Amino acid sequence: MFDLLKIDKLFLLMKAKNLDAVVIGPSNNLEYMTGFNPGRI
Repeated sequence: MFDLLKIDKLFLLMKAKNLDAVVIGPSNNLEYMTGFNPGRI
């Protein structure tokens, strides 16, 4: 069983990135939390 809450938050982060709206914190923190670097996509 997946952790739906974590998946939901990850999806929202990815969706926000697509809208160029991820300015919440340093990219290295996002990379650590999500496992990828949003700045390279």
